[in-house]
Amino acid sequence: MKKKIGLLVLLLVVLGGGGYGVKAYVESMNHITTDDARIDGALVKVSPEIAGRVTEVRIKEGDTVEAGETLARLDEKNTSLTSRDSALVKAPAAGMILKEFVTVGENVAPGQRVFLLANMDELYVSARIDETKIERVVVGDTVSLHVDAFPNVELKGVVEQIGLAADSTYSLLPTSNASGNFIKVTQRIPIKIKILDNQGLRLLPGMNTTVDITTRG
Repeated sequence: MKKKIGLLVLLLVVLGGGGYGVKAYVESMNHITTDDARIDGALVKVSPEIAGRVTEVRIKEGDTVEAGETLARLDEKNTSLTSRDSALVKAPAAGMILKEFVTVGENVAPGQRVFLLANMDELYVSARIDETKIERVVVGDTVSLHVDAFPNVELKGVVEQIGLAADSTYSLLPTSNASGNFIKVTQRIPIKIKILDNQGLRLLPGMNTTVDITTRG
């Protein structure tokens, strides 16, 4: 009798384990999870049109500005009356000043980055998916998002864009096989995920995020 009970218990354990294995397999086929993801946004570099000495800075980091708003002023001594406007450093787009790279009295040049801004209302998630799984991801897939800074909050998103090349393609130092030594490495494809509702959280560019994509099989 004891032997039969033992066999019955063993059978239940095996069946239970098998059921869990099937469930885990189905989950793995319908979900792709990665923690190689972070909050991102369109970062806009602000540069002066002419060279000159900074005589005034009108904003500080954290300020919200409108497109065309004057952020700084350069010395106008060497500019003509018709080009005085070029001595003004203006915001090319609306957004929040994330970083200030200039101080009053500093000499700047055209194209030099003096401010960095981003529209904090249009942040998204950039994630990287293994090339062996990317074919299962399509635009429109729903995504569960967990930002490390807010571990108890689940945000919802949707896959908005899938990259057309692996990250390594854009590397400043692309890998090559000139030496004859080759180690195959799984490549990662970037995807862009739209955040459907930030639930009032203070999301910042660069915050680490874990994404769980619900695929269609």
